[in-house]
Amino acid sequence: MILLRKIATLFTAFVMICCVFAACEKGTEIDIKKEMFTVNVTQGANGTVSTDKTSVEKGGNLKVTMTPEAGYIPETLHVNGKAIEVSGEEVTLCDVQENLEIGAIFADADVTVSFVSDISEEIFGDKEVVYGGKYGDLPLAKSYKSEANGEEVNVFKGWNCNGVLVTSDTIVFEKSDHTLEAVYEKVGESDLMLRKPYSLTVAYYDAYALSLGISFHTKGAPYMPVIQISEGDTFDESTAETYICDTRSWETEYVNQTALNDLEFGKTYTYRAGDYGADMWSESYTITTRDGGAETSFIYLADTQQPETNAGTGVEITAGALMLEEAANRFDADFIVHGGDLVDKGDNPEFWKEMLGDMGEILGRLPVVFVQGVHESSDYYCQNVTDLFESMFNVNYPQQSGADDGAYYSLDIGAMHLVVLRSNDVYFNGGKISQPQIDWLISDLASANENQQTVWNVVAIHEPLFYPGSQTANSQTMRSQLMPVLREGKVDVVLQAYTHNSYMSYPLEYTEDANIRDFEDKQEWARVAVSAEQKSSTTVEGCELVCYDDYISGEEGTVFYEAGAGGPMRETKFAYNDKADNLSKYPLIQDMYSGGNNCTFADGKSYSFYGYIEVTSESLTIRTYAFNEEEYLASQAPSKFVYGIQLTK
Repeated sequence: MILLRKIATLFTAFVMICCVFAACEKGTEIDIKKEMFTVNVTQGANGTVSTDKTSVEKGGNLKVTMTPEAGYIPETLHVNGKAIEVSGEEVTLCDVQENLEIGAIFADADVTVSFVSDISEEIFGDKEVVYGGKYGDLPLAKSYKSEANGEEVNVFKGWNCNGVLVTSDTIVFEKSDHTLEAVYEKVGESDLMLRKPYSLTVAYYDAYALSLGISFHTKGAPYMPVIQISEGDTFDESTAETYICDTRSWETEYVNQTALNDLEFGKTYTYRAGDYGADMWSESYTITTRDGGAETSFIYLADTQQPETNAGTGVEITAGALMLEEAANRFDADFIVHGGDLVDKGDNPEFWKEMLGDMGEILGRLPVVFVQGVHESSDYYCQNVTDLFESMFNVNYPQQSGADDGAYYSLDIGAMHLVVLRSNDVYFNGGKISQPQIDWLISDLASANENQQTVWNVVAIHEPLFYPGSQTANSQTMRSQLMPVLREGKVDVVLQAYTHNSYMSYPLEYTEDANIRDFEDKQEWARVAVSAEQKSSTTVEGCELVCYDDYISGEEGTVFYEAGAGGPMRETKFAYNDKADNLSKYPLIQDMYSGGNNCTFADGKSYSFYGYIEVTSESLTIRTYAFNEEEYLASQAPSKFVYGIQLTK
């Protein structure tokens, strides 16, 4: 009997399955109902709650979105009376097995953070932060000598929250008010000295030459590298604003940099660089921002490199530093343009430390616009100098110029648009300036000429386009590439370096015959582009200043100028002892001097050179000065004006 019942049951199931298949074959729909649960949302204060469904099937999922009002965050999600802690605005409820009653509580997003130190009585104040945001700027704590060991110092390292070191970029995960504790490290005083700043430079950081990029080095990894700056001609720590630096290693040192972005035109500031944690500081430097008007002036020098460091030689200061000191104290310049080869061996930190140290008082108060030369590396014709450039000068140059061979960039300073080019391309790009740099230059000059404030376009480049002497293939190629761009871009003056001569061309216009490589007695490359009627002269400091009146940018040629060797490397094979012989041999040069053994001065002394350039909305004036460091050290003898030019519009 039991067997028959089982057979009957199986037969009945078989018949039902066959019926289902038969129904499917005929297209009949079978409605299998699923169990569904309702979703009811209760709205509260300070935000809204929504779901992706109004009902959900058994075992299904439901997405809940909590949207807070401004100033609030989701704190808890309530499901059928149960509170669930949340850390975001979306929650997914999985495997639903019942009807749902949903709501949410929104809390104030503002959190108060307090700061304490167990070894200091400093009062840091409180800070308001937002849950889910970053902590932002945090207070700094001073270092303190250890009471137990007078040779140790408790150096501030940062702030601790539940065992985690908090920085300005740390996300706030504490929803309620909380306290951060100061963290210290015991350090010997000898270690603190490794955080002493050196090799400090100031550069124009932005295209409008108002923000300042500060760079300084330390021997050891800094604890809290900062720049502190206050208004006025004396440093006031109580009112100083603190800028925290970015740090990275370079060679055997550490580079610390930041940008001062909140400065005003025509205002005096005093700042210092250092390690707040180690309480190690540079001297204070006073700097006055340019007034924002059309007028500006600057010192131009190049090739200051010292063949060897002065360490152990008894020489107290480098020749280039002495000359810069004389120039900066003599003239009220806004900034410095250095044409490259600042040091002789750019990959050796000791050369930079010595040269920048000797120039420190000047470089701390006058921004430097730096042009990369060929000595800023161990191989002299330096590829991969971007790292070195960025290690010494903090400049926000265009992104596309950050190639291995250096940077190019431009600045708008008063009535002048100043362009810095990268001539090192020619050594690693088949003897040519790279096309991206050419394209950038064309676009940059076009934009400058659309600017109504731009009266003068000046280009600075290390490798010269025109110079007295047998021309290199590089110069020939650069002329064919750049001269049409300079003319179309209405460039008035090109500042050059490299040869260690001091010379200035007539305003020259380029011709198509660029195949002649011997500059001597040849004018096929260029012609003097101004008329005789426009040329006049005046006497300045007992010397002739050549004047070109009614000068038209782009139509009457470009002046090519090299100030000369700014340091002890004054020897050059191109100049003759007699100035008249030079000018006869090089007919496109209107004035020329050499300061080495083939010195063109009657006293036979050795001279370095620099230029002082003044720019107004009506004129651009270049004056060249010869400097003898022996006379300067003996009697503070000033440099002497030797030649110059003035273009007027």
